[in-house]
Amino acid sequence: MKTIKFGILATALLAAAQGCSFLDTSLDTNRTGETILTDRNSIWYFANACYSPIINGYSVIDGNLFATASDEAQQTSAASDVIYFNKGIVNASVNPISNLYNNCYEGIRAVNFFLDYIADGKGEEMLARNRNLVTDAVNYKRDLQSLEWYTAEVHILRAYYYAELAKMYGGVPIVESTMDKSGGSFVPRSTYEEVIDYIVGEIDGWKDRLACDWNDFAEREGRLTLGAALALKTRVLLTPPVLSTTLQTTRASGSGPPRPPMSSSRTLTSTIPLTVTTKAISAVPRH
Repeated sequence: MKTIKFGILATALLAAAQGCSFLDTSLDTNRTGETILTDRNSIWYFANACYSPIINGYSVIDGNLFATASDEAQQTSAASDVIYFNKGIVNASVNPISNLYNNCYEGIRAVNFFLDYIADGKGEEMLARNRNLVTDAVNYKRDLQSLEWYTAEVHILRAYYYAELAKMYGGVPIVESTMDKSGGSFVPRSTYEEVIDYIVGEIDGWKDRLACDWNDFAEREGRLTLGAALALKTRVLLTPPVLSTTLQTTRASGSGPPRPPMSSSRTLTSTIPLTVTTKAISAVPRH
């Protein structure tokens, strides 16, 4: 009888012990929203996310060379979407690259999210958290420099995305803050001139904070540099609408002979009612 009671008691104690949390030694290593928002490594994740939506222009249509949409090459497949460009029948309903509109605004939202994330000294405070600033001074200084570079880079990336949008749509809504994904807010469309001015302002305001090159940082090869920012500015200012306006202004000032005004995309796009909702630009930054 005593043996039976002892067996029952041992079984009960074993069952109770198995249910005790102090014996559960497994660790939950999954990242939570709180750890993501407070981990300094998240700074680099969110910064790199701003690069993700960059357009691969060489193969943006059907995975084939974009040159076939011009007179540089000839597409041999009659089923290719590039035929819409060759025949000049691209419109609001037929546009093989209409997805690039949302794609660019995903990039813009990633930039806005990152800038909001590190604003008001939060980035520097996060880099200093949970580290000895004396013994780890070298790495801390390196991280501060990386944060400065990334901050400048994302501003240029935002200028790049707006340059791509302006190239396709003329004037577009300019958004500079992270908007609520629930929707309901509308941003009015800026004019083409306002978008170009915004792009140039972003580049001029941040180009001097960019790295000149990545010769000493091979792992960062491919990220934006001063030369890339100046190349983007040059490309934007040499687009026909901007160049046409510049030439007309020069001639009007007496520096050159007056000529009839050239037609530009501003005339073609200025009447398109274009607004953007928060739903259109609410994609979570991709890593």
